[in-house]
Amino acid sequence: MSYKEKPQIKLYKYQNNSFVLQAIIDDFQEVSFEHNLYQAGQFSVTINFNIPNSQLFQRGLFIQFGNSWKFGEITKIQDQIDENGKGGQFRIITGYDARYILKRRVIKNMNSNGLWVMSGKGEIVLRNLINDQCGTNAENKRKLPIVNTIPTSENAIGKEYSA
Repeated sequence: MSYKEKPQIKLYKYQNNSFVLQAIIDDFQEVSFEHNLYQAGQFSVTINFNIPNSQLFQRGLFIQFGNSWKFGEITKIQDQIDENGKGGQFRIITGYDARYILKRRVIKNMNSNGLWVMSGKGEIVLRNLINDQCGTNAENKRKLPIVNTIPTSENAIGKEYSA
């Protein structure tokens, strides 16, 4: 991405199901945003560590470059000192565009030892896995507006599985 003039970087925090603007930053050294067609692109921002705005960047915050669709999440912050000493200290903020969120999987530790175990018919195993991962009402929230009778274990669909 190349700009004739520097874009403003808008820093957002995601809370209460909305993005809340934290800061608008226009004093940085370098910025790049890679756009890939089939995967999440990476972005990078280099900023002088000694200006007050450099401390506003935090892992997990979101960045928008200018007023465009270029939007991503900060995944890594690295501080480096130039060969000129502390006056040349700078911060490199990197992350991925927002499509990166769809690649992450968060799996809860369900049995307190990192292992979830169940044996039964395929339908029952999948229903219990969803129930344990998403909560007790997850199945009702996803239910289509049709009659969906949950079968007993002996009438369930699928072969016997051990997961």
